[in-house]
Amino acid sequence: GWEADVKEAETNHVVYPSLFDRFLLEMQKKQALQQGDRSHEQLRALDALVASGLTYPGWEADVKEAETNHVVYPSLFDRFLLEMQKKQALQQGDRSHEQLRALDALVASGLTYPGWE
Repeated sequence: GWEADVKEAETNHVVYPSLFDRFLLEMQKKQALQQGDRSHEQLRALDALVASGLTYPGWEADVKEAETNHVVYPSLFDRFLLEMQKKQALQQGDRSHEQLRALDALVASGLTYPGWE
């Protein structure tokens, strides 16, 4: 909870001052989420993806993980959002991505090595 975060922030102030500002920002983001403030561009992008109709298995857990990334690992957020988009595309049968087209072409060429299926 927030009380433990205050203690950690105080410890950072004393022992790890270079971590203080980042941790304070994490606390601010946690509070904003708690208050329902989703105005940050990362959260707006996540909300737009959710509103588009996610249906792949585990999407709810991925939304929570994306929110955690927003708070704790913001540099990972965009990559994770892209992963979610790719999962949804696969769920919908969309194989238009160049990597999937290359995979499909390889499969269509007649793979024969043991265990490939």
